[in-house]
Order: sequence, then structure tokens, then C-alpha cells
Amino acid sequence: MKYKIMVLDIDGTLTNSEKKITPKTHDALIDYQERGGKIAIASGRPTKGILPYAEKLDLKKYGGFIMAFNGGKIINCQSGETVFSANLPLKFLPEICDEVYKTNIGINTYEGDCLIAGNGVNEYTCLLYTSPSPRDRQK
Repeated sequence: MKYKIMVLDIDGTLTNSEKKITPKTHDALIDYQERGGKIAIASGRPTKGILPYAEKLDLKKYGGFIMAFNGGKIINCQSGETVFSANLPLKFLPEICDEVYKTNIGINTYEGDCLIAGNGVNEYTCLLYTSPSPRDRQK
């Protein structure tokens, strides 16, 4: 086997234009894992948004990985262990939010399963819950 691990983005790589894993892709990736290869699904999505794809590919059974938040959190699907996690220190949050609001740049962050979207919702953002902004919680 030439490659020991294959890292796949979701949209347009792992999935088709309908955001589905085709049967041909599914079967090839299961075969790859059965021959000893590992798969890591990498995405800017939170863990919860990647889990359905990891489950479809049996990453728990084969010891694959989820790389959520653009690599900010890496989870071993077999053990459930977080093997890497990097969070932005909270002390920088007020200044970042101030600059984002001034420039009208979209920003998303997470608190548990809650997505917090600043400057409105766009086609890439879906509010799962209503939550006060991080700035409001600090007051």
C-alpha cells in the first residue's frame, strides 16, 4: 500500500454536488481501510457536522480520524479521544470581535454544540441555537 493515511475534505472531495458520498467512493474507501489504510476527514465544520460522514465510512471500526474546525480539533474515532485541540485564547476575543464588527466580516465560533454567528447568517452559516454573543456574556 502506497499511502497509509488519506485525508479528505468533505465538500467536492468526499462528497458530490448533492453532499453525498457516492456508492463507488464509499466502496473504494471501505476497501482502502480493509487493506489497512486510515482515513481522516478534514473540514472547517464542527465535529457534529463531520460525524455522519465518519459513521458512513465506519471510521470508528477502522481507526480513522476527524479533523474538525480546520484542524483545530482532531479526534480518534476508534477511542473517541481528542488527540489534538487548539483554541484561541479568550483574552483575544473582544478585540477580534470589535475588528470583525467594524469590517463587516462574517465570523463563526462554537460553544459546545452551539454555533454563534456574528454579523448575520450567510449561505455558509446556519444558526443551530440562539445564543448571546461572547461579548455580552463577559459583561
